[in-house]
Amino acid sequence: MRRIVLFYVVAAFCSACSPAVAQEQAGIAEKVYRRIYEARPQEWYRSQAKLWRAETLRMPNRAEAWYNLYIATEYGHLSENEEENRAALQAILEDIKRALPNSYEYAYLSSRLHQDQELEFLERAHRIQPDNPEPLYGLISGNMLAGPGHYEIAEKYLQMLYDSRDIAPGLLEYNYNVLMSVPRDGILLTNGDNDTYPAWVLQIVKSIRRDVTVVNVSMAQHSDYLDRLLRQANLPIRLDADVPAGDKKKWADAFVVKVAPKYPDRTVCFAFTLEQRYFEKFEDSLFITGLVYQYSPDSRLDNLALLRKHVGKAFRLDNLSEEWYGEFYPASSAILRLNANYVTPFLLLADHYRVSGDLAESKHWRDLSFAVAEKAGSKELVKYIRTNY
Repeated sequence: MRRIVLFYVVAAFCSACSPAVAQEQAGIAEKVYRRIYEARPQEWYRSQAKLWRAETLRMPNRAEAWYNLYIATEYGHLSENEEENRAALQAILEDIKRALPNSYEYAYLSSRLHQDQELEFLERAHRIQPDNPEPLYGLISGNMLAGPGHYEIAEKYLQMLYDSRDIAPGLLEYNYNVLMSVPRDGILLTNGDNDTYPAWVLQIVKSIRRDVTVVNVSMAQHSDYLDRLLRQANLPIRLDADVPAGDKKKWADAFVVKVAPKYPDRTVCFAFTLEQRYFEKFEDSLFITGLVYQYSPDSRLDNLALLRKHVGKAFRLDNLSEEWYGEFYPASSAILRLNANYVTPFLLLADHYRVSGDLAESKHWRDLSFAVAEKAGSKELVKYIRTNY
């Protein structure tokens, strides 16, 4: 059966221009969200850093001002020199310590800069504001990396994260469908926060697709963690020692080459949210089976049958037409862009049903593709669908 190459994938966490830039020009200091919720142009962060710096001078005990100043400075990369950027962040932390030494902001922001003390600072922040879900993300990944005895602690924090309702329903739905795109006992390589934490929550808290081994490519650079994760998944392998530490692309190449031949029943899948460089070496052996690229050296893989099974029968798609309570989540705009990843599998199904003569079913998937592209704000994708479908 024919293999389909993905022709369009919207970057999950891309920056987007917004009216906020015009507001900033009027001198308005705005809430600076973490990038997993809302990504802005670098210049916007730099401008906001100046505005929030003025607020800290005007009201040095205003915790919100210090928080926004730090996050804006971190994302603004005020210097091309990384050491200078780090020094600027450290200077802000020292100012916060003088102004608000026992504050949540000092503890949480210190965890972002001082990785060697990350868990210590995150635990302190969590004690100060136990109902604030922000530290939970680092507490989860930090405990997973920490070694034996800490995994149960990470599971506790995953339950807290779910109970906090900090993860938007649309993000849980997307990750549910990603998990449903992976074959039984498969391995899913993921990119970052928005395609990893929700998947873990679904697996650990809701017991959904626990057979899938989720491997975050950044966390996988910690060899001890990766060894534990693979042993837990009954994959007792070690990558070659000549794979450079921290080179995530070479690591991904080596991982697939090592795992796929030795464990053919443990199918490796790449989440759409990964950058192309992670899987470009294997493009001739990748098949779209939902919201993932499934690796298969067998060119006879019937990916259209898998698309019908996964997308047509297993996916939860109601959230695409109406995201309930979406207006309460700062990540809503990011989720709409993330949802554009549905367009490719939908159009593949539209093509398939058109060729097979089921025009009503073809129109259904074409119309759903168009609606998703419009909501995502992708003029290029909307034009493509109008022109070709």
